[in-house]
Amino acid sequence: MAKSKIFMSSIPLTRRRIVSDIFGFKEGTFPKTYLGIPLIQGRVTKQAIIPLIEKILKRANIWTGSMISFQGRVTLAKFVLNSIPIHNMVIYKWPRSLIKGGDNIIRNYIWTGDPTKRKGVTLKWEKVCEPVNEGGLGVRSLGEVNNAMLCKLHWVFKQNTEEWAKFLKSKFSSKSGDPIRYHKPSTIWKGIQTGAALLKPHIGWLIENGTQIDFRRDTWETNIPIMEYIDLPRQLWKNYAPKLSNFINPQGWNVPNDIRLLLLALGI
Repeated sequence: MAKSKIFMSSIPLTRRRIVSDIFGFKEGTFPKTYLGIPLIQGRVTKQAIIPLIEKILKRANIWTGSMISFQGRVTLAKFVLNSIPIHNMVIYKWPRSLIKGGDNIIRNYIWTGDPTKRKGVTLKWEKVCEPVNEGGLGVRSLGEVNNAMLCKLHWVFKQNTEEWAKFLKSKFSSKSGDPIRYHKPSTIWKGIQTGAALLKPHIGWLIENGTQIDFRRDTWETNIPIMEYIDLPRQLWKNYAPKLSNFINPQGWNVPNDIRLLLLALGI
């Protein structure tokens, strides 16, 4: 309890005190660091990420001047420098400029042994970041690391089993379950959306009995949700059962005629 804090905003001081007394927590203020990750309010800014870039640079500077072989520098880059920002990248989508800055530090250290000293391009960075069996050095670009972590974040969100995922889904969905079409401030929602866009071409559904599939919103057979193929007001979609299982019976499909014609046109 001593380490627990409650964060509030846009609430009168007297009400904040009442809430703190009810829960028995002290009130926290942003920015705050928790488990090494800065908790910030609003969008992720460069100022919130720069300390990690500086940490990568500081760690690489420690090895500058040491008689470390090229293979040793590659190993340090892969298993030490690449791992420094991982916990932060699990949560936040990094700005491109900072990803480029971090990659430059790692690249300079690999080729020159000095993170601040640049060498003429010996091998394209994209090639360096390819797997060893494809001719690269197996070093991960910070952009690839960030994207991989955001894909994992989106996957956990998509499962909707964690409490934080349920909270965010309720916050960014309308009462009918559709994504909201207006802006709400969030530090991690942009990252979840990025992960969703990256994963979309690689995710498929196992239909089975259809009880876990949303007939209207899930891309269970097509590249976009069924409801986007039909120019039908969203409120009218409420007349149709939400789960795919409601349209399946032992004899085949059990759907209204207009939906049946659409499925036939889509080759389903």
